[in-house]
Amino acid sequence: MPPKRMRFSDVRLAPTGYAADRGEMTRSSIAQFARQARSVLARNVRADQALPGVELFERLECFNVGGKEITFGVEDLPRGVEAEARFEPSTGKILVLLSEHTYHQLEAGDPEARLTLYHEIGHAVLHHGQLVRMSTIPHAQAALARAAKHTRLEDTEWQADTFAELFAIPVKTLTACRGLPLEEIAQRLMMPVRVIAPLMISRHYRRHIQLTLSFEPFKGVSAPLA
Repeated sequence: MPPKRMRFSDVRLAPTGYAADRGEMTRSSIAQFARQARSVLARNVRADQALPGVELFERLECFNVGGKEITFGVEDLPRGVEAEARFEPSTGKILVLLSEHTYHQLEAGDPEARLTLYHEIGHAVLHHGQLVRMSTIPHAQAALARAAKHTRLEDTEWQADTFAELFAIPVKTLTACRGLPLEEIAQRLMMPVRVIAPLMISRHYRRHIQLTLSFEPFKGVSAPLA
């Protein structure tokens, strides 16, 4: 599934993907899948370290989901498509593809390219069954399915965005970085500030880190009023 421009965890956005076969998912339920994937793909990465880019991409072949092996590749994808995840009937594998441009950006350590990769891993982990099913239906039928009305919590793009965020920056990572300036956290984790800043004040993270409105553990970020 090719990603749209990533809009992490913005509750005001309308759904942009398909209705997920697995139905609605909460951030907490997605976090469980993200933790499991991280334990396989990045088991030796400390909480206060950035996840690898190209190395993690090339480790996908040691990972399988729903009984399906995952493989990876780099292709000259259609204009405007940064990456995609799809099922390959000829091999019986889930294929995570990056465009040549995205792969070069990943090699250069670009945070957005990393998020794109993690987003596609999210599709492979959360939507592998749906990828298999969609490989058997005509493109026109798939396009109609995308237009079907559904909620944000059951939207495949929101789910993959949320997976990418929780995969790259789990609660224990922000806990390990507590007290550091926002820019330093972003640099250390090789993640965009625009993604990290909202996490620091989100209910999901505050609940697990046990923050209060009067306690600001991250420099330069205030807790919300509501």
